[in-house]
Amino acid sequence: MNVHAKTQQRPSAAWICFFFVLLILTVYMIWSFSLEGGRASTLTSNRVLRLVENYLGRFAFVRRVLGLSDSSRYAVQQNFRKLAHFFEYMMFGLLTQSLLAAMRRVNGHTMVHGLSLGLLVAVIDETLQMVQDRGPSLTDVWLDLIGVLFGSLIVWILYGFASLFRRKAPR
Repeated sequence: MNVHAKTQQRPSAAWICFFFVLLILTVYMIWSFSLEGGRASTLTSNRVLRLVENYLGRFAFVRRVLGLSDSSRYAVQQNFRKLAHFFEYMMFGLLTQSLLAAMRRVNGHTMVHGLSLGLLVAVIDETLQMVQDRGPSLTDVWLDLIGVLFGSLIVWILYGFASLFRRKAPR
């Protein structure tokens, strides 16, 4: 048996550490936003929304998604906050499944574990908001879970293509 081929099959500790650290930082970011009070959370969201409007608002797609042209300012802010939930958890899904892929644990069983972990983080996220003067939202939990699923799907598809090309590559 070729020793070099055997070492290629082992998970890369560097990639595992990289994705694990990014995953922990993402959870920290998500939960730290949830621990902000209502007023501080609104100010943070508005600052980020202004940045998005200034830099991405010239694109029709972004204007349409946020409802910049035909919605009230409150509706735009709410749309933006919901999109933020989706994108935070999409990153969580990407990183969770990337960590599992780096560990060579991509199968149906571990995929369900990644999604379940995303649901747990989302429920804790909404529970943390109850500590402050904000209320939890079941809609946000659903959005979070859809974000985790979307991010996970991206990794699953890319991993599937990579596996397919590895099998078909000449040796």
